[in-house]
Amino acid sequence: MAERKKEPVSLATMLGVGEELVIKGKKVEVTPLTLKEVNAFVTQNFSIGPQLFNLVNEEARKYLEQVFAKHVFVDGEAVTLEKATEWDWDLNDVKEVVRKILDLSG
Repeated sequence: MAERKKEPVSLATMLGVGEELVIKGKKVEVTPLTLKEVNAFVTQNFSIGPQLFNLVNEEARKYLEQVFAKHVFVDGEAVTLEKATEWDWDLNDVKEVVRKILDLSG
């Protein structure tokens, strides 16, 4: 059996506060889901891996917009998919943000 490499848990994860990522030269603050949001998150038809599905499926896209509005910020302003498109984000950038939200949420 392969040995799992243990990585230290970040202080942001332990405290449930935001953490910064740099995407396309912009500092992006990402915050964790609240307990109330977890149930909604797991009942959505939402991909946590490849983001193409979330962008082409209208229901998933609306939910992704809601998550971004509450948990993804640049200069204190919520990130929208329209802004992310203007900033030339790609699918990997969106996936990185979604995964960071989940990592911070525990």
